[in-house]
Amino acid sequence: MSKSSGVDMRGDEGESSVIMVKSLESVSSMSLLLLMNQFQDEPKPFKCAIKAIITYSDEATRTSIEKFTKNLKHLSEVPVVLVESDKKCTITSAKKVIEYLKESGITWALTGSCTSRIAGEILLHATDGAGEHISLDASAFEQPGGSDARFVRPMRDLSRNEQVNVLKTFTYDLPNIDSNTRTTSTNPNSVLSGELQNFLYDLDSEYPAQVFAVYRIGVKLVGSTQQNEHVCATCFRPVEYDYECMADRAAEVASMIDGDGEMRIEDLLDPNFDVNIRKIVDEKRSASVCHSCRSKNEEKTGIRC
Repeated sequence: MSKSSGVDMRGDEGESSVIMVKSLESVSSMSLLLLMNQFQDEPKPFKCAIKAIITYSDEATRTSIEKFTKNLKHLSEVPVVLVESDKKCTITSAKKVIEYLKESGITWALTGSCTSRIAGEILLHATDGAGEHISLDASAFEQPGGSDARFVRPMRDLSRNEQVNVLKTFTYDLPNIDSNTRTTSTNPNSVLSGELQNFLYDLDSEYPAQVFAVYRIGVKLVGSTQQNEHVCATCFRPVEYDYECMADRAAEVASMIDGDGEMRIEDLLDPNFDVNIRKIVDEKRSASVCHSCRSKNEEKTGIRC
């Protein structure tokens, strides 16, 4: 967290923060919680006032987190707040969380995303044709459309193994998770995301430099290509950019080929075919959702948007 990355937290300017915690079973959340508590013991502690610890889960999880934080010297008096989840989504697209932060006047929300997690998001968006999201995945913070608060990734330079080592340093043992209680998904995007994440966690154990290289690629990408303030209704990320989305063009061409059994190679070479494709893609620029969310909806419903 530094001025060079756009994150400048100053408690003397009325700014406030919250710590986002998934559960006691989350490596990223618990390492963030323990490090923020330790940070307050340093000669130069964290200046921005911590107003709450937020969990986007259920009451049982909130109670367990509250019980744990009572034993933390500098976070024992910080209230643990439950913002109930209405669906499974990334924290930056959780409407109830964004609404809570706005109502409470919170400036910064600290999340535990690590290099391995970010690399997984980068590869996922690269494979589903949403490359415009990569720079947002790797940035130091993200401010969703309509949100006054910024979601910060203070641990983005730490790998998954380094976060595990943090827990070992503080002699914290993760509770055992019953595999039978885990929910499974048949959504292709969710399955692919999970497989990529497991692959990167394994890769991180043997070749951490490779995972960091994927993350650094995302950091180097320029993210200031947003054409206007229009944002996706689902993930609150920009929809229109100052370049043409080749993924949308490829998807439309594939759809036409699949739907027309009489289409020939000559038809694809016809200049009017390309004109029609560009027209369809241009019409989607005013869509309410981005390419990534549109693809996910099509996978779920089987209907092209």
